[in-house]
Amino acid sequence: MKGKAFLFTIVLFLGIVSFLPVSGQKRSIPIREWYRMQEKQDRKVPEEKIISLPEENRWYSRGKFLPPDLSGKKEKTEISALLTEGRGMLKMEPVPPDSEIFVLDSLVGYKLSGGDSTRSVATVFYYDLHPWLTKKITRRYDEHSMIWKNEVKWEYGYDEKGRTIREAEYLWDEDNAKWKLYDLSNYAYDENDRMIMKEKYLWDDFSNTLFGVYKWESVSDDSGASKALVYYLWNNDKSEWRFNYKWENVLSDTSSVNIYYEWSMDNQQWVDSIKYEEVYGRYYNTFYYQNSIADWFLTKHEIYYYNDTGDTLRESLILARSWPDTLWHNDSRILYTHEGLREVDTIYAWDDTDADWKYAELDEYVHDEEGRCLSSMYYAWDTNVSSWVLFFGCERTYNNAGKRTSFTGWDKSGIVLQRKYYYDEQNRMIAEEFGPGPILTSRQEYGYDSDDRIIYQISFSWDENEGWVTNMKYWYYYGLFSGIDELKKGQWMVYPNPAGEVIHINTGTNITTQTKVVIINLNGQVVLQKDLGSGIYEGGIPVEDLKSGMYIMRLYTDDELMYTTKIIIQHL
Repeated sequence: MKGKAFLFTIVLFLGIVSFLPVSGQKRSIPIREWYRMQEKQDRKVPEEKIISLPEENRWYSRGKFLPPDLSGKKEKTEISALLTEGRGMLKMEPVPPDSEIFVLDSLVGYKLSGGDSTRSVATVFYYDLHPWLTKKITRRYDEHSMIWKNEVKWEYGYDEKGRTIREAEYLWDEDNAKWKLYDLSNYAYDENDRMIMKEKYLWDDFSNTLFGVYKWESVSDDSGASKALVYYLWNNDKSEWRFNYKWENVLSDTSSVNIYYEWSMDNQQWVDSIKYEEVYGRYYNTFYYQNSIADWFLTKHEIYYYNDTGDTLRESLILARSWPDTLWHNDSRILYTHEGLREVDTIYAWDDTDADWKYAELDEYVHDEEGRCLSSMYYAWDTNVSSWVLFFGCERTYNNAGKRTSFTGWDKSGIVLQRKYYYDEQNRMIAEEFGPGPILTSRQEYGYDSDDRIIYQISFSWDENEGWVTNMKYWYYYGLFSGIDELKKGQWMVYPNPAGEVIHINTGTNITTQTKVVIINLNGQVVLQKDLGSGIYEGGIPVEDLKSGMYIMRLYTDDELMYTTKIIIQHL
């Protein structure tokens, strides 16, 4: 970047996290997909699953339980696709000495219609000295009063390592002309920087207090696998957290045992509920706790079979039984076949009437030489016509750089989801189109500057008569990092700015307490400090020993911050 250190990062979250079933619950995806995702801890849920998985399900993977993010809430502005709840934070690394740091100062959206553009919404960003995002405020333009009105504010807090420990969302109270807390999340971490706690609160206008939405705490081993997770709900009567459920995990290199407990409100203690036991690559057992025998009851047993060399899974067989019937019954069976880059998993269900295996589902996957999935097809067996019927399928395409260029999903009724992505010669996404059906209904276009910073985004919607119609355009404005949120209490004056050898300060009014001035460089180091005494102060502060550059000046009275601004020292 030719002497400039650009450290700005936006984390874009457009998906909704879903969690997979962990037991014999009613499925909304093929059974093979359970095990496929269990076998690969780091596998992401495919796009086609996002629209079909029930949100209340929890993700289970090889003894790892990922605490659920149940917020499901987005910012209530047109820029929600760009900066969503806290996760779009612009947190950066410490500032290198003598560097020019450019950060996102503001994001302004304009309504576009009939060739005209009208200012609509703007978000302004504030940073601390690291620089990490500490606050962002969204304002909406009122065309009648021709002024910007506050709408939403987010504030972020960090610990000494720069880890997010607080996220707060405020809504503007027009009647009382002040910010009102709406949403608050707190976080905690262990010594290995793994998040071990999250608690989420919302504001209750009736009681004028916060109430809890959910909370979880987890303990991990050195490898990062979760050893235990406790989930809480809010007790409205006592205004405190109460236990809800708990996982405990015992892991080894060859096996895992995972126990699920529920909290008994009557007995005020944990009650055994479900246990999962797996010997990797050999079998997987599901237990339910039976009070009548005060012991675990094995209800499902899955066995894995391999080829002669033992390196390819060939079949899995699930046996099931229920209480009080303790006899084992065939439940389901999966046959795995591989033909080059094509994999077919055929799922059978046991028919008690005919005492035979019957087709249930068939899943087909095709990959390219790089291991990318090109197509996934899921079929169900139709007994009426004795043939396979597609109930969901999808295809993906990629460019030469491995960037996805399209995703299309359909069921027997036709296309139900599609997306297209376009890139420039530098493989930067310049446009994406998406739609919930056969017609692409939304489009976004992006522009970049020479430093690869996004500088605008244009939103379109599809009109059958006019084609793509522009709705909004968002401009990104960047500036040299100042590391401050401007503050001015009273009639303070600081001049000139830029300053050469001396910078003058005028308190403007009589200050009855002790006053001091502090000057800080962009690395957070105090480079000058001077007591100004009390009363009215008007005088000059020598700055000839400071290097030319940008600094932060803060003025305090009895340790209360009264004034902060950026100053520039410029020696001739």
